[in-house]
Amino acid sequence: MCEGRKRTPADVFHPSEFIRDEMEARGWTLEILTSQMGSWWFATRRRLRLYLAEGPNNPKLRLSADEAAAIDRAFGCSVGFVSGLQRSWLEHTEP
Repeated sequence: MCEGRKRTPADVFHPSEFIRDEMEARGWTLEILTSQMGSWWFATRRRLRLYLAEGPNNPKLRLSADEAAAIDRAFGCSVGFVSGLQRSWLEHTEP
């Protein structure tokens, strides 16, 4: 079959698109998301706000493993889903 060939996903998008879509579908604000993440810290909201706004244009802005796992829990995703989106996006968009 295709052994030895690198797979390319059909669609790669920045995790911020997923996060914004899920927030919108639930009618959540960033404050609600961070509270669902178990985090009321100002720094977490501030980092997520920056990640959502600038992340697609700045590959250096990345979610930590803890942040990604907390987002997974907040949205009820399988563990590693958001990290996987980020990893795939970085792998297929960096030069």
